[in-house]
Amino acid sequence: MRICIGGDIGSGKSSVAKEIAKKLNYECYLGSKIYRDYVIKHDMTMLEIVNYPEIISKIDKEIDEYQESLNKKDNFVIDSRLGYFFIKNSIKIYLKTSFNVATNRIFNANRESEKYSNINELKNEIINRTKEESQRFLSLYKTDPHNLKNFDIIIDTNEINIDETVKKILEQIKQ
Repeated sequence: MRICIGGDIGSGKSSVAKEIAKKLNYECYLGSKIYRDYVIKHDMTMLEIVNYPEIISKIDKEIDEYQESLNKKDNFVIDSRLGYFFIKNSIKIYLKTSFNVATNRIFNANRESEKYSNINELKNEIINRTKEESQRFLSLYKTDPHNLKNFDIIIDTNEINIDETVKKILEQIKQ
């Protein structure tokens, strides 16, 4: 089984992917890790990186090729906004969250690659990053990673924690 987890920024994609993989004893791949590692290495933020199209293009290509190569494998979970697009014969899950919940989660997460001096700075970054990614993906791939029609399962994570999200997903994929 191949499980792709996409969704809104701050919806818990990486955390949920890791937990599902652990419970199913599957491999776990994190598309976002490539971006986060790059920004940490180059002392940037996730928003700053989008201001460098040549870097984004290089990283996008690396992630795209990596995801394509996963079509040779089975029994894995991937956290990737475009996993639904690249991973064939997969269960496609979208984690949904509100802007305010996402902002609070990220602000309080203390991610090394995402440091903000205040909540308003983060809000602006989420708005800009979501807009930039959507435009980029529509332009490059002719697909919208926020179109719920692309997904088999949609989970609203606003009022549930990671364990509850994982439980809901596992119940639905066993059906």
